[in-house]
Amino acid sequence: MNTNLFRSAFAITISASSMLACKLLSPSSPALSTVPSAGNEPALVTDDFSNPDNGWETENTSDDSIQYANGGLRIKAWSSEYFIWSDFGSQSYKDIHIEATVKDESVDNSHSFGLMCDQQGKATAHYFFALDPTGYYEIGKRVVGKDDVILTNNGQWAASDLIKKTASSYRLGADCGHGILAFYVDGKKIDSVSDTTYADGIVALFLWSVKESTGPVTFVDFVMTSLK
Repeated sequence: MNTNLFRSAFAITISASSMLACKLLSPSSPALSTVPSAGNEPALVTDDFSNPDNGWETENTSDDSIQYANGGLRIKAWSSEYFIWSDFGSQSYKDIHIEATVKDESVDNSHSFGLMCDQQGKATAHYFFALDPTGYYEIGKRVVGKDDVILTNNGQWAASDLIKKTASSYRLGADCGHGILAFYVDGKKIDSVSDTTYADGIVALFLWSVKESTGPVTFVDFVMTSLK
């Protein structure tokens, strides 16, 4: 799934009338993998992306590609200013912690990537946790009919010394539940905010391009657990 939009270096203005291309997917049950569960709670979902039938959305268009390749779920943008995400089936989850390891294989830094939760069906409405490989991040919210809302750093992208710059891979984590959104990078809590717009929804993984032909990034594992 992809959305054409405008993204400046560290601020975002997104119109609700942006072009949206959706591909419907029939959900299937994921197979358990050897990925360890996050925290102390039993895993709800684990995936090492070895089975293409596990439920992640894939597509291949002139603007983007989401495919199983290179030992993971590989996302590549061919067009600039695109927000591309892969939903995990159509089941809604609430009060969850999600984690994924992502390999950044892009030759430039004009992109960001991350995790999504509480996606409201096929509408462009969700929470997202974005990391820029130059060390910037944000926790944001999309609401149908409105511009994006950056919930951290007074509505601006923020830099964190806890984020390694231009690393070959990152371990991303997010808490989504009980009105709290928290973002983790390589096991360290980067930031958290309170918001109660959404209580549950679909989870997803994304790539966000600035320039044309950015990425790929490859998600090589995924785990979801319940928050206490």
